[in-house]
Parts: sequence; C-alpha cells; structure tokens
Amino acid sequence: WHHRRGRPQASASLADLCYDNEEPYYPRRRTVAPETVLPDYLAAADSIAQACQNSGRDLSGDPPLPARFAHLRWFPLPAEAMEALRGRSESFQIPTVLRPRAV
Repeated sequence: WHHRRGRPQASASLADLCYDNEEPYYPRRRTVAPETVLPDYLAAADSIAQACQNSGRDLSGDPPLPARFAHLRWFPLPAEAMEALRGRSESFQIPTVLRPRAV
C-alpha cells in the first residue's frame, strides 16, 4: 500500500546531522503548530465534514474487518462516521464537540 501523495518526507536524515565537540547530534525540530491555528483547523474540519455529508456519496462499502481485530478498533470506519454525522448510527456516536455546525 502506498499513499496517493507518495512517501512522506523523512523527519530527519543524515544531512541534518551536526557535530559539536566531536559528538554527533540532530538539531531539535518542533513539528507542532501553535495553538492559535486550532480555530482554522477546526473550521477546515467542519468544512470537510459538511462537504462529505452533502456529497451524497455512497460510503456503505467499508472493507470487511476480521472479528479477531474488531475489538482493537477505536475509530469509526467511513460508513459509520457518515451515518453518525447524519444522525442515523446505532453503533457509533460522534461526540457533540466534533459534530459539524448547522449552516
């Protein structure tokens, strides 16, 4: 399996290696966005959820999940998420804070 965007860029490579007093080290990199971008991320997520909900796409084709792995799953499959967004799910409920806002 390969993601449609290809392989992700490595978080560190040998080209990033630095030496200080003969000891190799990697410079510290923070890959965490500041908290100030959270409203933008939530707005983008809300927009994506609304678009999915209004798309009319049939997401009932979730792949079969072997019973021996079902107990490990903590997330909804796409069809379960869509049904929960539409308020028709018995098996999975989306927490209120994650539901898209009514337009």
